[in-house]
This record gives sequence, structure tokens and C-alpha cells, in this order.
Amino acid sequence: MDPMEDDTEQEQQQPQPQQQQQQRQQDMDLNGEPYSRCLSSYVDEGSTESHRYYLSRRTLLEMLRDRGYSVPAAEIEISLQDFRSIHGQTPDIERLRISASRRSS
Repeated sequence: MDPMEDDTEQEQQQPQPQQQQQQRQQDMDLNGEPYSRCLSSYVDEGSTESHRYYLSRRTLLEMLRDRGYSVPAAEIEISLQDFRSIHGQTPDIERLRISASRRSS
């Protein structure tokens, strides 16, 4: 094996000092203090991913309703806990598809 290849592989596996410093800066506020936990993390024990999908889905359904599509109120008003019981902590994107038809005038 070529010694140059070993060096290249090790460089690719280890983060560069500049990348490490940028990551540390992203995890700190303007005063150099580390960010504290988000308030919702104290209340919500579920995954951030499922919470984001829940909020996105609800917003999309509200937008469809506001634009004249037929969307059942029960679909919009579903709770986060009910959403997670249906879709789990890591929702499958394919199961989140939405189909709505235009309300007749």
C-alpha cells in the first residue's frame, strides 16, 4: 500500500481544525456561551423530526383550506401525540402525502 494513500485516508477521516472551530462557533451565542436547550425540549419528549413534520403538515393543510380546498377540520386539529401514534418518531415521508380536492362553488 502506498504511504501517501494512508495519509489521505487519515485526513479524510479526521475533521480539520478549521471545521472543528466553525462547528464550535455555531454551537455558541455571540458572547461565546454555549446555547441552552430549547424550551420545547423540556416539555416534548419526542423527536424533533416528528415535531417538524407535524408542524409542516398542519401548516400545509391550513394553507390548502384557505385556498379553497376541501380539508377536514379533524385532519388539521390532530394533536402531536396522535400524529406520533400514527406516524411514529421518524415519519415515513411517503406516508405523509396529502390529497385534497377543490371545493365546489
